[in-house]
Amino acid sequence: MNELTVVTDKKMPNLYRIQWSEGGNIPNFLDGLFSTRIAAKKRVMIYEERPRPKPIEYKGQKTISNEEEAKLLADVEKQVEAENNGKEEKPKGKNKGGAKSVRKGTDNGSEPAIVS
Repeated sequence: MNELTVVTDKKMPNLYRIQWSEGGNIPNFLDGLFSTRIAAKKRVMIYEERPRPKPIEYKGQKTISNEEEAKLLADVEKQVEAENNGKEEKPKGKNKGGAKSVRKGTDNGSEPAIVS
C-alpha cells in the first residue's frame, strides 16, 4: 500500500521531505522542506485527517424504460385533458381588466361626438 513517509532530503541532509513509499507525485500541501521530522509528520497527519467530500447521490436518475415513460406521459395527458375539458369555453362574466370609456368620441373607439 502506498503511504506517505518522511525522509531526509538528498541535497540538504539536515532537512526532511515527504514522499510516497511506492513513488509518485505528492500534493502541493505536502511539498517542501521541513526542519524537523515531527513537523513533517504533523503535516502528513493534517493531510490524512482532512474532510473528504461525500459521494454525490443523484436522486433524479431515470429508473424506467422509454416505453414505460411514454405510457405514463400519455396517461397524464389524458387525465389533464379530462380535467380541463370545457373550462376554456365557459365565459366567467365581464372582464374586470381594461379601461372604461369615460367620454364619447373617436379617440377611444366609442361613438363620435356630436358637434353643434
